[in-house]
Amino acid sequence: MPNAIDGPRAGEPAVSPGTLRSLMTRQHWLEVARIAGTGIVVALYARGVLPLPVLLLAVMVGLYPLVKTGVLDLIHEHKIGTEIFVTLATVIAILGREYVAGA
Repeated sequence: MPNAIDGPRAGEPAVSPGTLRSLMTRQHWLEVARIAGTGIVVALYARGVLPLPVLLLAVMVGLYPLVKTGVLDLIHEHKIGTEIFVTLATVIAILGREYVAGA
């Protein structure tokens, strides 16, 4: 076990548990990229640079993890979580042609 005086032992990472670097796994970086990408597409759509189909594709990409988690929680744990409510709110906003609000 590393300590403040000796530092990490051979073969152990030099990153302390709980630091940003140790928390940012590949999966977390993919989540950050997905969220940032969706946000960029929304901003470009709002400025009139991108067409509606691109925005809707970004919404689907952004919403996929929430839908997946919400449906799995509903099936396996028989509970309705916030993921289901966010998904419903997004679908209702899109159906109401409030595309940026839905995104």
